[in-house]
Amino acid sequence: MKNKNSKKNNRHNYKIIRFIIFLLLIILLFITARYIYIRKAPNVKSTESQYIKIYPDETIDNLLDTLKSKDILRHYASFKRLATHNKLDEHLTAGCYLLKKDMNNQYLVRMFYNGWQTPINIVFRGYCRNLEQISKKLSYSFMADSSAFAAALSDTLLRDSLGFDRANYIGMFIPNTYEFYWTASPKSVILRFNKEYKKFWNDKRIAQAKALNLSQKEVIILASIVMGESNYEPEQPIIASVYLNRLHRHMKLQADPTVWYAVIQQDPNIKRILSKHLKVDSPYNTYKYRGLPPGPINTPSIAAIDAVLSGYKSKYLFFCARPTFDGQHNFAASYSEHLKNARQYHKALNERLKSE
Repeated sequence: MKNKNSKKNNRHNYKIIRFIIFLLLIILLFITARYIYIRKAPNVKSTESQYIKIYPDETIDNLLDTLKSKDILRHYASFKRLATHNKLDEHLTAGCYLLKKDMNNQYLVRMFYNGWQTPINIVFRGYCRNLEQISKKLSYSFMADSSAFAAALSDTLLRDSLGFDRANYIGMFIPNTYEFYWTASPKSVILRFNKEYKKFWNDKRIAQAKALNLSQKEVIILASIVMGESNYEPEQPIIASVYLNRLHRHMKLQADPTVWYAVIQQDPNIKRILSKHLKVDSPYNTYKYRGLPPGPINTPSIAAIDAVLSGYKSKYLFFCARPTFDGQHNFAASYSEHLKNARQYHKALNERLKSE
């Protein structure tokens, strides 16, 4: 009888143990599923990769607001739970981050925690006339604001160490597309532009400049004048040839953009160059002074720089805008021919101004 009871008890205990094991397996599966759900399950739903920017002193709540505004995540609660568990609020790193489809919470938290930024392409376009404009343009692409860039660009010790002076400093900033981290400091950005400037002046371009009897900085200055005359790239080598011919003949350049540059400092609303403006006493007034001005009048494009370096050969000494106002010019080798072109243009311009 005792043996029978003992067997029954054993079977009963065995069933209990099996049930407990089964229950533990269910709990383990639940924990595993929850772990996968919180950490490993894909949570970025965007079909296209998106950049988000985190500024200094932002919180997890600020980050969640940004993510929600862009409708990026599938489950915000799971991300916040893991972020809180990992104390992301204490380690949220400022930066510009690329979020790709199906990234999971674990990677996202680690990315924001460790500052795994993605570099971005910064397009620096030409035609900045001064350091203030450069500061503003750069601030649009970086975390630092324009005042921080202005302060860095005003650092004369830094500028002098790079081999530039106040007049030619803007010529160091070659318009192009560059890869930067959004959080790059203004000083590091300036140093990078200097590095790219040196890289731009390869052996071929240095040889081309020497063949024209111009320094690298002088090429940039002349290119800025060409840029000031026309954005139409097919004409830029011809325009450059006009000024090179005048330089070689020791003629005054008589370039309207240089006068514009000199006058606009006092009269920002100037609409056209008048005779009185040609008498302005400024080293940038190439109607008054021979040779190149002391510095660039803008940040010329690579196309304009290479237009100068091409050394295009022509006999032209003059050019004038076409009366068709299509942005192109009529060129002339003689002054009499130039006067004829100029009369046609001014006649068309006066008629146009009367009709406005």
